[in-house]
Amino acid sequence: MRIGVSVQRIKNGFAPPTFDSDRENDQFTARLLLHHFLTPKDLEWLASLGVEDLNHAQKTALVFVRESGAVDNQTYRQLNAVDTLTASSDLRHLRDSGLLEKKGPGSTTYYVAGSLMRLLRVEENRYQLSKETHHLNEETHQLNLPPDLQNELDNLGKSPRRERTKAMIKKLCMWQELSADQLTELLGKTDKKHLVRTLINPMISEGLLIYTHPEMINHPRQKYRAVIKNLS
Repeated sequence: MRIGVSVQRIKNGFAPPTFDSDRENDQFTARLLLHHFLTPKDLEWLASLGVEDLNHAQKTALVFVRESGAVDNQTYRQLNAVDTLTASSDLRHLRDSGLLEKKGPGSTTYYVAGSLMRLLRVEENRYQLSKETHHLNEETHQLNLPPDLQNELDNLGKSPRRERTKAMIKKLCMWQELSADQLTELLGKTDKKHLVRTLINPMISEGLLIYTHPEMINHPRQKYRAVIKNLS
């Protein structure tokens, strides 16, 4: 039945679901991308790029970047059902063609809209990503917490209990969508990876937080939003 659903989605032109496995937290996530890829408008947009030697997978990836802001090797493989080498080769071709720009080293590598897409100013209000690089310190210090929330944060202490920290994270993410970097800074922590691994990921598993970019877990602009549960 699951295979039939996936086949029907692809047949209808929708992107296939993507999957993410986290062994450390014993978590498996399936993401349904509710976007109809390569519609006539998408094909018209792709044609305006003026690059003809693109395969279907590369075209799908470009539309994905246009919609989501970035793509990495894992997401490319899941979107197009290809292996790692094929994904790497396709992404490299898109990079060399100026359609995508590589960001981040090693396993953290991802791709955003490249110079060709920017120079053509294709639907600039939605697809222009040249301003994507944010200055973390400036972004964090511009956060003006409400007085009561700031007071509670100030009284949290240097080594609060795990549950108290989780409660604080939830309150912060109820106030505003926040990135892991912002939460690390606000909580006075120094190890972002440890915060994500020991607190944020478990909170997502427990349904306390959700991703703002669930279609790509490692999205460069990933943030977290608190889940407000209906008690009725």
